[in-house]
Amino acid sequence: MYFLELSDLEIEKAGMEIADEATVKDYYELRRQLDTYTRDMRDVITHPNYCLQFMQAGRLVRIRYKDYDFGWGAVVNFTPRKANKGEELTPQQSYVIDVLLQVANDTNFAPQASHDLPPGVRPPAAGEKGKMEVIPVLLSCIDSIGHLRLFLPSELKSVEQRNGVRKALEEVKKRFPDGIAILDPIENMGITDDSFKKLLRVSSTGRVRLS
Repeated sequence: MYFLELSDLEIEKAGMEIADEATVKDYYELRRQLDTYTRDMRDVITHPNYCLQFMQAGRLVRIRYKDYDFGWGAVVNFTPRKANKGEELTPQQSYVIDVLLQVANDTNFAPQASHDLPPGVRPPAAGEKGKMEVIPVLLSCIDSIGHLRLFLPSELKSVEQRNGVRKALEEVKKRFPDGIAILDPIENMGITDDSFKKLLRVSSTGRVRLS
C-alpha cells in the first residue's frame, strides 16, 4: 500500500510544471548566497578581536539562535571559556557573554555555558510577558551590537532589580521606534579588512552575481 502511494507521488512529482522555474532557481541560489555572506559577515563582527571591547556592562545586544529571536538584552559581563578535552573552539565559542534577556516563564537552565545557548532557554511565546534572566550565551549568538548602554544596578539577583532593567529597555524601544542604532563595523568597530568590506557591500545591497 505504502509503495503504491509513493509511486503515485513520484508520478505526480514528475508531471508537475513550475512556472518560470529558471527564475525560481536563480532566486533560491541568490537567497542562499546572501545568507552565506550574512553569516560570514556576522562571524567577523562577533570575532573577539573586534567585539570584546564593546562588551561593557549595559551594552545592548540582540540575541538570536537558530529560530529563536530574543530581541535586545543588556550585557552583564564576559569571561573566557576553556575548551574541554578533545574540543576545539572557534573564536566565537571562546567567550561566554552573560546577557540579561527576556525569556519564557518556564525557562530553566544550567548557569554554565556548554552550548551556544543553554538548553531549555527560549523567548516568550506570543502574548507572554516572560521574565528577565541573566543567560550565558556565546558570541555566536550575538546578532547585532547596539550603540546604547543601559545603567545596570550592582546586583541583578532579585526580580525587582532585573525588572528595573526591563523597564529601562522598554523605554529605550519607545524612544527609538524605528529601531535601536547598531555599531557601524567600519566606523565604530574599526574593521577595515578588504574582504569584510566586500561582504558588507554585498549584504547591504543584496547584489550577488549568480554563477
